[in-house]
Amino acid sequence: MALMVCGSGVGMECPGTRQSNPASTDRLPGTCAASGAPIPFSDTARFRLAFAGAEPAFQRAVRLPVSGAPVSHDVDLKVYPDQCDSYGHLNQAALVSLLERARWEVVARGPGMDYFGRQRVWPALRKSTIEYHAQAYPGDVLRCTLSLVYIGRTSFVLRQAMRRLGDDALIATAEVVFVCIDASGAPTPVPEDLNQVFADRSPGGTLRRLSVNGVNLVVDVRGRGPAILFIHGYPLSHTVWEPQLAGLEGWTRIAPDLRGMGQSDAPDLGYSMATYAEDLLALLSALGVERAVLCGLSMGGYVAFEILRRAPERVRGLVLMDTRAEADTPEGRRARETAMALARDGGSVAIAESMLPKILSPTVQAENPSLVERVRQMMA
Repeated sequence: MALMVCGSGVGMECPGTRQSNPASTDRLPGTCAASGAPIPFSDTARFRLAFAGAEPAFQRAVRLPVSGAPVSHDVDLKVYPDQCDSYGHLNQAALVSLLERARWEVVARGPGMDYFGRQRVWPALRKSTIEYHAQAYPGDVLRCTLSLVYIGRTSFVLRQAMRRLGDDALIATAEVVFVCIDASGAPTPVPEDLNQVFADRSPGGTLRRLSVNGVNLVVDVRGRGPAILFIHGYPLSHTVWEPQLAGLEGWTRIAPDLRGMGQSDAPDLGYSMATYAEDLLALLSALGVERAVLCGLSMGGYVAFEILRRAPERVRGLVLMDTRAEADTPEGRRARETAMALARDGGSVAIAESMLPKILSPTVQAENPSLVERVRQMMA
């Protein structure tokens, strides 16, 4: 089910101006706490005065010291019974409130709650699209991850994903569009340092995090020269290619984590070879790479074949390992269905333990425990 909130209002209003119990009203962002009436976009500046007046007390309560350390964009929020409906499910208004609170927590951890006030710029909500994927219940702890996916002249877009700790179930995703306004309510340029407040923190080293095809992918990019794209198998990550990434001089080495694996996003939107191929073609375009050698391992070979089928003009050559050009046999399909059921019931740890005997021989497992642990961490 999707919820799209259009129109306007102060979409990042200070939580101090909201009712303390978000479940006690059906009010959505951009409505008055006292009456529940919509706040027109033209009245945003007037509403901003209430925001500014309530800000200091809340700021004293939640503002954290500003340091040079990267700001965490993961915010953990607990679900309480009064945020749930009569069926015991987290209700819509409470979910919207939690998403809003997570945005403010990120600001508080970084430049502080008065960041927009200091800039004399205020973010007004223009549109919010929320996709519901699973129910949440009292006692659940939801981890909300936030990333900045677009900055225009006067607008910016934030993407949020909310997952339940424990089983890593995706509860909801949201894409929120803000327009920056001044004290008179007129559009004004986005603060120059906004990217430092909300942008995804680099995973470090040679890793990058790029938003392509509606998903954030982590990719290791090294060197210069002709491009070679390393495509790992299931359920591994780009780190399986470390020896090649370190030793293959004279090439631009590109090794992404496929969606759903490694450090990349794992949206609950379905997975297929076609989707993986579209992701990687978009990734190459984002990196400015027109043509590349494709190096596919196991399932990565399936993806390489799909890229070749879709865009042969972008393939310089193929390097294939432990893969095949034919579709899965009935036995192979049954094995994948069993793996999917295991993932649903036991999570990535169960998958890792089931795959270790298939990847590493008994001798290797007995004689090289450090390699066993590395492969286990790669999968889990």
